[in-house]
Amino acid sequence: MLIEVDKELEDVFPVYIRNRQEDLMNLEISLERKDFDVLKQIGHKVAGNAAGYGLQDLGKFAKDLESSAADKKLDECQKLVVQMKDYIKGLELKFV
Repeated sequence: MLIEVDKELEDVFPVYIRNRQEDLMNLEISLERKDFDVLKQIGHKVAGNAAGYGLQDLGKFAKDLESSAADKKLDECQKLVVQMKDYIKGLELKFV
């Protein structure tokens, strides 16, 4: 998926993506442990910062994850983590 990102973010974007990849690893561990508190916290964090990087879809997945974790819906949390992972993996960036 091609995303246009503000050129001013070009230097910090790789760090942002690395941090989200770490979040994904922690999400997978949290799914195994059924740790809904951590799932909710990471979902909240990503929902709050994704749009600032032009990643509205990632923010939507994260917001839905936060909500599903609050409701302790494990299957839905698993689906959303996969969607987040696929989204990040499929990113193609164009800095404008």
